[in-house]
Amino acid sequence: MESRINVQILVVIISTIFVFCHSSPAEDDVATSAFLKSSSSRVSFWKENEQWLKSFVGAIDDDEDLGDKWPKLELSWRLFMGTLVGFAGSALGSAAGVGGGGFYLTMLNLFIGFDAKTSTALSKAMVMGAAVASTLFNLRERHPTEKNKPVIDYSMAVLFQPLLLVGISIGVIFNVMLPEWLITVFLCVLFFQISSGAISRANELSRREKMLRKTEQCATAEGECGSGEYVAISSGDESPAEAEENVPTPFKLMIVWSKTAMLLVTWAIFLLLQITKLYAPDCSAWYWILNAVQIPVALGVTCYEAWNQKRNQRHQLHSELGVPDERKAPSGLWKYLLYATYGLGGGIIGGLLGVGGGAIMGPAYLELGLPPQVASSTASFVMVFSSSLSVMEYWLLDRLPGAYGVYCVSLAVVASLCGQVIIKRVVQATGRASLIVYTLAFSVLASGIVLTILGAIRIYITWTSGGYMGFNSVCAAP
Repeated sequence: MESRINVQILVVIISTIFVFCHSSPAEDDVATSAFLKSSSSRVSFWKENEQWLKSFVGAIDDDEDLGDKWPKLELSWRLFMGTLVGFAGSALGSAAGVGGGGFYLTMLNLFIGFDAKTSTALSKAMVMGAAVASTLFNLRERHPTEKNKPVIDYSMAVLFQPLLLVGISIGVIFNVMLPEWLITVFLCVLFFQISSGAISRANELSRREKMLRKTEQCATAEGECGSGEYVAISSGDESPAEAEENVPTPFKLMIVWSKTAMLLVTWAIFLLLQITKLYAPDCSAWYWILNAVQIPVALGVTCYEAWNQKRNQRHQLHSELGVPDERKAPSGLWKYLLYATYGLGGGIIGGLLGVGGGAIMGPAYLELGLPPQVASSTASFVMVFSSSLSVMEYWLLDRLPGAYGVYCVSLAVVASLCGQVIIKRVVQATGRASLIVYTLAFSVLASGIVLTILGAIRIYITWTSGGYMGFNSVCAAP
């Protein structure tokens, strides 16, 4: 039944393509003005909100000074509603490790009234603030099952980050080329698939947690338990024997400095390339050379880390035979390289849809077998580098309003810390790490719904006003 519904939806989407293809090209500003005047009964309302509508559909020209179009930071119902949405999104996103970009875009674009470009820039800044706060919070946290290891998997972060940055650049190019309606369709389908997969995994993890709890209760009562699979899922509490075995590691040793240095060097190289690219004419030979240089840099770091992990994994399996690793053990180097392509896919999707890669990286880490706490913490750690790279570019382009920038980042930091504290206490109290996966699934689904609604509104406005809805040139200004 579900497959039939999906087929019907695809038929409707394909049918609408022929209608969109006959739309005549028009400038966004002209299209928006035409829409504002299309209904006499709504003329007064749309005139009062003309600037907000232009900002919403992205009709402000690149030549205009965006600073003159930015709303002022003052108490209003728009700021209040936007703050509520942004706080909720940041708290949920940090707890799940997905960033919360969909909530931020809703806060900034729909409620406060920023134009599309400034909303994207501010949302990246908020993602960075939330990711930094989550990472600082998690630096002192330990692995849920191995207390002498950090909760952040630095090896997986290095394996994913370089291709993630390359993927973002590729995704931005596709974002320029593809029409709004097609991007919205991609977003709707993708986020639904990710959230449904996360829910299935959360249900499976919850079932295993119940089995573990039942096994522990039977062992405590010295009764006989039925056969079942024992899964080491920690609730945060440990017995005196476990505490004695897992001697706390000094804080400075919880940070893998070699991996962190590798991430920082890679980030600095990409930042230098991106800054240099800002001064290269669009679609010039120098522009494409700078884009192409990113690929060998990313592949070099990724291949080195994949080889390093393969060597260490072999050593671990020989020295600690029979001790399971939280990660699915690959059989060869190509398996690690295959894992790294998750980062490339996450970057492409993040750049295409204008959101952070957390919505892709969190579920990807879960699929690779990382515990929910580790997956969430590692995804947030990776987002620190990807989001800060974008923020630096937007800052150089002067697309970050000062007062609102400070307010939004502060809001994201506070909400992120609240989300981390709450989810940690809930998991410790209930012993259910599956709650993190449920939070991830809800955050991805809610972000997908919100972004789909925003995209549908923009599509309706552009279509009604006769705007151009076809494919764009790769050299068009983003």
